[in-house]
Amino acid sequence: MKGLKYQLKSVLRDKFCLMTFLLPILVAVALNFMGSIDMSSLGELHFGVLKNDLPPQTITWLERYGPVTAYGTQEELT
Repeated sequence: MKGLKYQLKSVLRDKFCLMTFLLPILVAVALNFMGSIDMSSLGELHFGVLKNDLPPQTITWLERYGPVTAYGTQEELT
């Protein structure tokens, strides 16, 4: 515990010590936070189509690559 108190006092006096002591702690906290975020959905494709505008074969083809949502009007799609 004495060593930690000494290190914290040194951090307040020296800028390089601040960077070498606190920066790894901040990076570890940031990585811990980033690890809890699910980024797998960012690469997933989502398709929106107008009802009765595309043939069923095209919609089936799109569904192989991602979810397809059918909208009634152009305004809903936008």
